[in-house]
Amino acid sequence: MLPKGTQLRSEAELQAWLKDNSGATGFAVVKSPGAQKYVGVSESELQNWLRYEDGVAGRLGRDRIRQQYAVLYENAAEKGRNYIRVKGQELSAIGTRIFIDRKLQFPNFNNLSTARPQAVLDLLWRVTQALEQNSNYRWAFEFKAKLSGDERVAFQKAKVFIESIKRNDASAPKFGTIDEITGVFTELADSAHRLTRIRKMLGIAEDGGGIAPKIEFRNEGVATSFPQKVVGEGATASVQPLKLDDMEARLPQARQYWIDAGAPTSALDHATFQIGDLPTALTERTQITLDTIGAG
Repeated sequence: MLPKGTQLRSEAELQAWLKDNSGATGFAVVKSPGAQKYVGVSESELQNWLRYEDGVAGRLGRDRIRQQYAVLYENAAEKGRNYIRVKGQELSAIGTRIFIDRKLQFPNFNNLSTARPQAVLDLLWRVTQALEQNSNYRWAFEFKAKLSGDERVAFQKAKVFIESIKRNDASAPKFGTIDEITGVFTELADSAHRLTRIRKMLGIAEDGGGIAPKIEFRNEGVATSFPQKVVGEGATASVQPLKLDDMEARLPQARQYWIDAGAPTSALDHATFQIGDLPTALTERTQITLDTIGAG
């Protein structure tokens, strides 16, 4: 496994590292490609896109240089890349690492073709494999809070597309290939198997029941829907009450954990902690109260 948050100078360096470390999991931080990836984009469009991208959590490093995250996994595709690039990441209130894939389109469903749904399925399949192999990670597709008319229509079509996958109804998309000459679609033999695994990441069990999702869709500025607190307690577990000395002994390690995740040191410098008997954990401005037996 790649050491947590390993900083690499470039994507080429990451690819070279992966050649000698097949099957690696975890994530790496790499410098973001420059503006050359936006070939053919007007200057005004480029500035709007970069401003939107730069607003995602974790996008800018401490030196204000753009960075991106490479989530590592073993790609089932023989010649597939063994990582997924994503622009942002954050830690939930309970320390779950959420990678944020900020998008302007998913894809542009106002210019619909058979190839575009396949691109979405391929993306969901790669994310599914990455989350299966990094079980503590979560994935958030994040979209603009304010959409133009065409963007809003495309976004609604994308939502219908995702819901059809979750329902697994007759209109649900399938994995397959398209003949470039005839345009004939041929479904892949493992299409149903892939979709079952994708639905699990979307919160649908094999029997159709609901389970905790690992992929969410949200607008910018909206808090994550992933669980933020303990939802149950072990009835027979013997729990030793948390003591102030125990908590203070672990604070340096916790502080470094949040700094590595991108939390500003100025905010951590003003944080104070105490222990109390709470129905849930409590955070009020810079005062953090922890329950004596973790019941929150």
